Amino acid sequence: MNKKLSFGIVTAGMIGGIATMNVRLNTQIDSPSVSLNRIEALTYEYSYVDQEDEIDLYGSLAVIPVKSFSQPFQATKYASYIRVDYLANLTNISVQVVKASGQTVYSNTVNTVAGGQLYISLTGLSSGDYTLMFTAPNGNSVYGDFEI
Repeated sequence: MNKKLSFGIVTAGMIGGIATMNVRLNTQIDSPSVSLNRIEALTYEYSYVDQEDEIDLYGSLAVIPVKSFSQPFQATKYASYIRVDYLANLTNISVQVVKASGQTVYSNTVNTVAGGQLYISLTGLSSGDYTLMFTAPNGNSVYGDFEI
């Protein structure tokens, strides 16, 4: 699914025939500087399009299997990061990203609060197949596969 994210109107000032625009996003992504040779108007719209893919999660963290259609997490992969939304309060959850070869490329232990989020950077990872895993202290896990 493509999601167009528009970050509003940027007003450019002209210095020596070149206007430079920088947009700071609240997702901590900076746009590149844009040099314009000719300015016909001083207001330009800037937008950024990012690919958004939900990661399907399977498994259960429950000690006793409970019939449920929801997971305690929702994970979405973007071009350079994964956003994990916490849907439940949990403690000591191990979070890992593992390559298909078995190499762990990300590892962290989190205490989740419903409504909270975790961002996992994908910068520097080679293309290929990966698994995102959440493991509870009881050994049960929730996992989902994704591709870079």
